[in-house]
Amino acid sequence: MTPYSDDQVIPVPHSEIYRFHLDANRRARLEKVFCNPAKPGDAIAVSINGQSYDPVWLLDDSGINYTTQLVPGNPLAITREGRTTNSH
Repeated sequence: MTPYSDDQVIPVPHSEIYRFHLDANRRARLEKVFCNPAKPGDAIAVSINGQSYDPVWLLDDSGINYTTQLVPGNPLAITREGRTTNSH
């Protein structure tokens, strides 16, 4: 897998790829993800701003490389009443 954070490649050794953090301010993406025969969503958990996220995985012509664009969501804010809302 090749992770990108704000258009910069993030070198992640394969021995450490079980868990890593992308410190992206604008966008992040994962390319050349090998999860054959499983779809990456079945093997890779993604969270953005602490919230679970189900990205759209696209398969290239090779039939084994997936890619996805990760768009950070709005941060959540907790109101004085204890409700959770989207902050803009």
